[in-house]
Amino acid sequence: MIVILIALLLAAVIALAITEYKKYKTNLDNNTLLSVIMYNISSYVFLIDDKLRVKQTNYYALNNIKEKGSVKLLGNVLGCENGVEAGECGKHSRCRECVLRYTINKTFANKGEFSDIETTMRLYNGEKSPVNVDVNVSGRY
Repeated sequence: MIVILIALLLAAVIALAITEYKKYKTNLDNNTLLSVIMYNISSYVFLIDDKLRVKQTNYYALNNIKEKGSVKLLGNVLGCENGVEAGECGKHSRCRECVLRYTINKTFANKGEFSDIETTMRLYNGEKSPVNVDVNVSGRY
């Protein structure tokens, strides 16, 4: 009787382990696929959360720069002059006027999407001086 219970318990543990491994393998495959897609698109792609924190991007790879270990807010990653001056994207008084910030926040609130939003941003370039950059942005919740 005890041998049967041990065998059933062992079978249940093995079944659970196989199920968990399949879930892990699926997540691993999905993450690998996402990484391959991200690094083979020639446009910048940002996977962000509702606080504008960058979770994944191809920005660093396309610009051949080292990923910064600091706060990874969208404006800071892009080198937005206002975010850099204030120390954090969203903290500058002019951030309230940011078309991108407004559009992204509205998209998260509505769980919607936007396309071809055109605006000019003042971004730091490789020489550490801000320049005006015309951007065209699309996104989806």
